[in-house]
Amino acid sequence: MNTSLIVKLNFLVLGLVLVIFGISSLRNRGLPSGVAELFGAAPGAASSSTASSSLKWCETRVRSLIQPSGFQLEQKGMKWIGETETEKELNFIAIEKWFGRHCQLLVNPVALEAAEKTQFNPILFVQFIDQTAHAFGYKEGGVYTWRGQTFRSEQLDLALKELKDLVGLTAQD
Repeated sequence: MNTSLIVKLNFLVLGLVLVIFGISSLRNRGLPSGVAELFGAAPGAASSSTASSSLKWCETRVRSLIQPSGFQLEQKGMKWIGETETEKELNFIAIEKWFGRHCQLLVNPVALEAAEKTQFNPILFVQFIDQTAHAFGYKEGGVYTWRGQTFRSEQLDLALKELKDLVGLTAQD
């Protein structure tokens, strides 16, 4: 065998061993905090003025969205149907892009007393294809709730406005 081929083969095997070791190390111990901060993934990497976190609210496919006294949005087959006073077919791609942008929300957690957590009005009911249903709640002061978590979210504010526009309601409705 050629010496350069043996050297190349040794480096490839060494590289493979290092990759396997690295993957195993990441799974067991996680990313070292210094590396995480370098890439902005560590909790310390976020600015100290906002303790933002992420909320993934649609872990399974959404079947319908209902805003009380506003609209109903439901997937029927391969179509999204919006209903305000009349029923109409909506732009399927636009609705799917909306879910893509807003299924994971940037939120700022808010600590509330137990009594305050019951003072939320439902703002958006969500029914999933697995027949489970949950509701976003809203309280004066821009505080939302989702499955026991309370938070503020400019992204959710924007998402609700965009959803009204997609269904055909104006922002002041």
